[in-house]
Amino acid sequence: ERHYGGLTGLNKDETINKYGAEQVKIWRRSFDTPPPKMEFDHPLKNKIKSEISGESLKDTFERVIPYFNKKIKPLILENKNVLIVFHGNSCRALLMEILGISKRKITDFEIPTGNPLLIRFKENFNIKDFKYLDEKRSKKILFNI
Repeated sequence: ERHYGGLTGLNKDETINKYGAEQVKIWRRSFDTPPPKMEFDHPLKNKIKSEISGESLKDTFERVIPYFNKKIKPLILENKNVLIVFHGNSCRALLMEILGISKRKITDFEIPTGNPLLIRFKENFNIKDFKYLDEKRSKKILFNI
């Protein structure tokens, strides 16, 4: 997933109350604006086994896409059925790549929790079609890429 730096341990409402809704949206949804770094004295610093002190979606993208290209895309190119289960930010990063979502549009891109997205491919990794399996809970923005 993604390291929220100094915001680690705060829930969304607490974070909005402390920093404001617009700033929280920028940290959570923008492509290349990271949250404040986790300070050395942060109460959860010792529980996180990482040298990373905070990540933007760009940082997540730079971890997810090479793994996808090496391990998962070859299976898709062999016409294998692949199930990918992951958290929202990793999903956002991968869908940016697969669906060609711009850095600007990703800010407003909504992904419904727990609603599988079926993507079918033609040859050469071209998308044949895609849809949420629970159409009542699908997000229309997916089709406004």
